[in-house]
Amino acid sequence: MLQYIVAGLLLLVLVALLWDVLKHAAGKLAVIAVNSVAGLLILYFLNVYVGWRIPISLPTLVICGLFGIPGVATLVILYLFRMI
Repeated sequence: MLQYIVAGLLLLVLVALLWDVLKHAAGKLAVIAVNSVAGLLILYFLNVYVGWRIPISLPTLVICGLFGIPGVATLVILYLFRMI
């Protein structure tokens, strides 16, 4: 009987730890998704209305997703120096 109680408590602790890890991961994924969408919109605006041809590809999305608006600023600087 004691073994079942100890196993149940260990399972409860494990579930609580897993829940905490998943909660933090979901929050970070939401931030990356919002940064990606904002970066895409800014890049689209720069391509269509300003006339710059910064490619919208996987590497640019990763930069925009991880770094947000500073990532877009970095891409603009790289574009102005003809590095992309």
